[in-house]
Parts: sequence; C-alpha cells; structure tokens
Amino acid sequence: MEEKHGIVSRIFFALLAVAFALALLLSVAATFVNPSKAWFLTVMGLCFAPLAMVCALLFGVALVRRSRAAWLLCLVLVVAAFFVGRTFRFSNPKETVSSGPSIMSYNVGLFANSASGARSRVELADSVAAYIRSVNPDIVCLQEFYLPNSVNEKRWLQSRFPGYVADYYALTGKNGAAGCVTLSRYPVVRKGKFPFEGSTNMALYIDIDTGGEVFRIYNCHLESYNMSIPFIFSSVRSEEMMEKSGKMFRRSIRARARQVDSLAADMKECPVPSFVVGDFNDMPISYTYSKFIRGRKDAFKKARRGFGGTFSALLRIMRIDYVLYPKSLDVVSYDVKRVKYSDHYPLLVRFKQL
Repeated sequence: MEEKHGIVSRIFFALLAVAFALALLLSVAATFVNPSKAWFLTVMGLCFAPLAMVCALLFGVALVRRSRAAWLLCLVLVVAAFFVGRTFRFSNPKETVSSGPSIMSYNVGLFANSASGARSRVELADSVAAYIRSVNPDIVCLQEFYLPNSVNEKRWLQSRFPGYVADYYALTGKNGAAGCVTLSRYPVVRKGKFPFEGSTNMALYIDIDTGGEVFRIYNCHLESYNMSIPFIFSSVRSEEMMEKSGKMFRRSIRARARQVDSLAADMKECPVPSFVVGDFNDMPISYTYSKFIRGRKDAFKKARRGFGGTFSALLRIMRIDYVLYPKSLDVVSYDVKRVKYSDHYPLLVRFKQL
C-alpha cells in the first residue's frame, strides 16, 4: 500500500510539473504570436511572473525528490530566464550627468482620481501641470488628458506650460474632450496622429530637433482590457455579466493587436530614430512589447531595480507604461514617481548621448 501511494505521488508530481512547465512556455509564446490569432496567449503572458515562480519552486522540490521532472523544469526555466529581465531587475546603474533629452510619460486618468483630494477635474489638472513644471522634463507625453467644454485646451496648455510646444489630439464629446498631449521644449519639425478606428484610444507623433539630431516621439495610448478592478475582485457576478465581460476582454485584445501592427508599420518606415512612449495597456511579456522594442532599448531594463510597476493597483507590480528609446542614446536615470494624481504613476527618464 505504501509503495502504491509513493507511485501515485510521483505520477501526480510529474503531471503537475509538466502542466506548469507547459503553461510557462505558453506564457513566453505570447511574445511571438499575434493575439488576434490566439487571444488566450495574452492571458498566459499576464501570468508569466507567478508561473515562473511556481516552476522555480517545483524545480527545487523535484531536486529534493530526485524526480526526472527536474530536467523539464530546468529547461523551461532556462528559456524563461531570457525574459525575466523584462519584468524584474536586480540592480540599476549609478546616476551620471545627463547630456540628452529627458522624457516624462504620464497617463493622467482623465483627471478623475478622487484620491487626489481635488474638488474638480480642472483643479486636479492644474495640480498635475504644476507638478510637471516642478519636475521640468524636456518632453512630456500625456495620455487620457481631459478638459471640460468650458475650458479651451489650447489656451490652457499655453498658460500652464510656457516654453513648451504643445501638440494634442482629442475626441470631443458633449461634456468635454479627451485624448493625448505631447509637449516639447525642442522645436517640432513634423507631427502626425493615429486615431484608431472604432476606439477612443489613439497615438501621436512629433519629430523634434535636439540641436542637429532629429528624433521621433510616438506617444501611445493603446486599447485597455475594459475590465475594472472592482469587477475582477467582485463576488457577485451573473452569467450574463461574465459572458459580456469575456467578449469585451477578447475584443480588446484583438483591437490592441491591430493598433500595434498599424503603429509598428509606421515605425518601420520612420526616417529618424524614434522613441515609443506611453500607456501600452500590456505587460512586458506580450506581443505589444515585442513589436515595439525592435530596434530600441527599454529604459526600465537599463536603469531600474525591482518590478517597476506603473499602475497603482494590484500590488504595484503591473508595468504597463513604457519609455523605449533609440540605441544611439543611453539612460542616466529611470524614476517611477509615486504621486497620487492618477491610477497610473508618471515615468521620468533622463538620457545621455553614447
């Protein structure tokens, strides 16, 4: 009986190890496969960090048990090790003198964060503008910017950001206008916009002259999962609600893939080195990240320690805001500013010429 129990235990452990190893491989596959063809891989990509930790734990247990499953787990963990740096960094370099542009990316959440203590959206917008001026970046990329119809966007931007050239694009509704804003202390030589079909999300670009060298700045706000945090943790869910949310979730994943492909095609034809900045609404183990990182470097990987979460919910481990930069530059510093004006945290990255 004891021998039979041991055989069952070994079989169960082997099956468990195989299941988690395959799940981790599917998670890695999310970086290569277009989600419009296999939307579920995006979900697997979201689970990369916990799956990697479980596989590492199972590997340790397999070694103790002298299980052959250790070989499979070791192989899968070696593959996953090439992607760990996208989600977690163990060290960061010492700060040096900046000789290149500084960039801030900030999803301001429509200036609707009640935790900020502001009495109105306009008051919160003024507070955010004052904060950005105090940090004094050369380039500012804002997503989910909003002002009510009672406020003129152009005059507001000119008065709150003197010294900056402002480019913005907003979709106008009955109560106000929401969109993206890019501010630059450098001269702007070209600009364009990408209003995504059937979506309120969008992207802008500007070409800036930094004094002889021209860079393009893509300011992106891509499709979200359209699932609120309260819904995720809600204990009261009807079958109809679950079905509707599932459809929205899948639709959002596919819409974001189309947006990524559209932007990536333009980036491929871009005549100058380019930054890709903004709220991707996607984790680093994803098709989105893999398409945008091509020909660029990730500021987080160069100059940040830990997870570097940019979304205030879910234990601050969700990194969905990015600054990807040309290979002709190097990062001096990368800061996630823990301010409470939005459900996102602003990123501030300073660069130097190589």
